[in-house]
Amino acid sequence: MILALGLALGTFGANFVFALSFQQLPNDPLLSRQFVYFDDVGVVDAWDIEKGQAGTVVAVIDTGVNFNHEELIGKAWMNVREIAGNGRDDDGNGYIDDINGYDFEKNNGDVADINGHGTAIASIITAQTNNGKGISGVSWGAKIMALRALDKNGNGSYQSVAKAIHYAVDNGADIINMSFGTDVSVADLANAAHYASTRGVILVSATGNEGLGRVLYPAAYEDVLAVAAISRSGGLASYSNFGPEVDLVAPGDRYVVAGLDNPTSRNAYSEASGTSFAAALVSGSLVLLKNHYPGVANEALVRILKDAADPLGDGASSFYGHGRLNILRALQGSGFDQATLQSSHSFLPANGVATTMVTLNLSNANGQFGIDREIILLTDHELIVNGHTFVAKEVALGATDANGRLSFQVSSVKEGAASLGFYNQSDGGLITASLNLNFTRPSDARHQATWVSQSPSLNLMPGELAMLRLQLRNTGNVAWVNDGASPLVLGTSREQDRNSTFYHGSWLGANRVTKLIEGVILPNELGTFEFTVQAPLFESNFREYFQPVVEYVSWLNDLGIYWDIQVGDGNAAFTPGGEWSAQVISQTPSPVRLVAGQLARLRVEYQNTGRASWLGSGANAVTLGTSGARDRVSALRDFSWLSPNRIKIISSQTVRAGEAVVVEFILEPPIQKGTYNESFELVAEYMAWVTGSKVSWEIIVE
Repeated sequence: MILALGLALGTFGANFVFALSFQQLPNDPLLSRQFVYFDDVGVVDAWDIEKGQAGTVVAVIDTGVNFNHEELIGKAWMNVREIAGNGRDDDGNGYIDDINGYDFEKNNGDVADINGHGTAIASIITAQTNNGKGISGVSWGAKIMALRALDKNGNGSYQSVAKAIHYAVDNGADIINMSFGTDVSVADLANAAHYASTRGVILVSATGNEGLGRVLYPAAYEDVLAVAAISRSGGLASYSNFGPEVDLVAPGDRYVVAGLDNPTSRNAYSEASGTSFAAALVSGSLVLLKNHYPGVANEALVRILKDAADPLGDGASSFYGHGRLNILRALQGSGFDQATLQSSHSFLPANGVATTMVTLNLSNANGQFGIDREIILLTDHELIVNGHTFVAKEVALGATDANGRLSFQVSSVKEGAASLGFYNQSDGGLITASLNLNFTRPSDARHQATWVSQSPSLNLMPGELAMLRLQLRNTGNVAWVNDGASPLVLGTSREQDRNSTFYHGSWLGANRVTKLIEGVILPNELGTFEFTVQAPLFESNFREYFQPVVEYVSWLNDLGIYWDIQVGDGNAAFTPGGEWSAQVISQTPSPVRLVAGQLARLRVEYQNTGRASWLGSGANAVTLGTSGARDRVSALRDFSWLSPNRIKIISSQTVRAGEAVVVEFILEPPIQKGTYNESFELVAEYMAWVTGSKVSWEIIVE
């Protein structure tokens, strides 16, 4: 994973002082240098409205945080359920001594900064303000949950970042700042971002510092607020990545930050630029917004921030998204309606069946009815609204009636508290009323189905596609939904979670086929699955079993659902699945000695000893991937690679059983001298790693 670090442009000594002549401002001596970016987005004027002193928790996933720096003393989030230094998991959350956060690379509670970048990010968000030292933080009172997932060079694993996101959500973070990026999307990272979003946590991430027309992950995910950087002239910064996923832009140049060049110092300051810092400015602004509108759903806060942005360019959304951050305008809240809310019930079972009627009554400042207002519901929960599923996002409810009233039904299959906020689309303002509903898991919850119909068994040729259809009746007492953290999906069975030989690229995964077609299926209603299967590239007879499962909740009763699928002429004996294996015929000798900067050109010849052909294109193409551990990010990656953990597709043609193929590729060693052990392995993407294909080299950089 590549950390999108800002470019450090200079360092201030500990005794550097820049006198201020302003009054009614914080007395931090370096504040005048922060005006370059604070004034552009209205931070200083915004402090007259909101200073953000309510202790909102911002998780900073980065290189750690130096809480001994004078700007961050007292700013650490405290896990009050954990006892420091006793070597025990006192709160039972799976992490030992996680007092101020956790190190997911080394699996301990040490969150001290090992690079300086995390401290710099934290200082932008919530440096000690009005303490007569250094800089001012956007928020005066936010707490930082330090989650170290990146090493001293700014690199880290996808798994560490995903675990950090889950930790932040499960331990009470309101906002997650991710000032780093990678050009590869993996399921662990995408699922973690979705997990956070569906639980009402706001994710903010930098688009990247390559100056390219692509937004790096995690910023590129729909669940994440993607922040690009603009220069001091107001145009897109030359280093900033851009693309259609951009949500907001913020100043990126010449930030004064704590500790960037000296992560252990108590009073060091630096000047730096980059999208990393633009993202932190947005995270700090969200703290002000969250404090100013208590009880309003986080999704509503994000909507307010986007709509309050200053438009830039000629509709060039791929450069600027909604425009430049303007926290002052977001806090001023012009055009808001007065509102009251009523609900027939506040506590309901989380079965999707029990509903409550919610009524919104609007009037404007003159006491007149808010007639014909187009209302948007914003929620941080998974809700069923008027019979349709919605997951932590905007729901168009329609217009108010002649009395300024709008009513709708709400239920949920997810337990927990749901915060409902409202947005007046007609006048472009937040409706300053919110409602909390509480859903509890019923003790008698029963997920159950009966078989109704399915498409017939199949005869296919190798590689041929076919569509299958299954219909089931909900005979339980809990609604089925096709969205959210626990949708009803069709999984492989006998064995459960078995990787299917008939996997197709349209599936949810190798052992998860598809979701329900319908959005919500109540008890006694019919639900439908439709999906594509792709025959393997060898002949055999198969019996493929499937079973419905409510993800992360329960498998439904095993109905013995299967299809008999004959691949080829039917003369082959029955086999349970494909066989992926290889033999290494020859390879470049090891060790390989290089001088710094010299490329290593390696060669390996394989023979396909399995029964499945190796495809040269498509979703299931056979590639050479990093191994030991699989999918690791290699330190010797060359620009010609497909990604940090995929080197190349091994052949442009299909390599059939018994055939051989030569794979040649390049390693680019780092400038540091040393010995590097590199292993690689063939993988049929989304299907299987190829047995017997592992090759290793010792690379010595002299």
